[in-house]
Amino acid sequence: MKKLLFLLFMVVATVSCNYSGTKVAESDKMAEPTIVNIEDLFTNTHEFVDDTISLKGLCIHVCKHGGKKMFLQGIDENQLVKVFAEGEITAFEQELVGSHVVVTGLLTAAEVNDHEPEGGEGHTCETESKSKSYELSSTSFKIVNE
Repeated sequence: MKKLLFLLFMVVATVSCNYSGTKVAESDKMAEPTIVNIEDLFTNTHEFVDDTISLKGLCIHVCKHGGKKMFLQGIDENQLVKVFAEGEITAFEQELVGSHVVVTGLLTAAEVNDHEPEGGEGHTCETESKSKSYELSSTSFKIVNE
């Protein structure tokens, strides 16, 4: 009887250990994307385009007509990424300007076309005309300390 109880205990212990290990492996697959700096993006473009990434940069502008676009800059002021408010993000607030943020979403190469004003006639956006390389459709963002 003691041998049977000991054997049953060993089976239960083995099964529970294996179940726990499987659960950890599944959670590793759901890990958040690696945080990419704008400098790294412009250096290793092929690694990030058409992929979901978390991009860190300085918010230098939020469009005043609706707040649907934000622009992130790295150390080089000519390296800009246009970020769109998507999904549950309805708009970016003006208070983000001057903050370092991490934005997660799908990065794509920007289409090369003439600037179409947002918000109607007469609206021009100098920042948007400088941001011609990459666009990020954001699903989440957070302010971070530099």
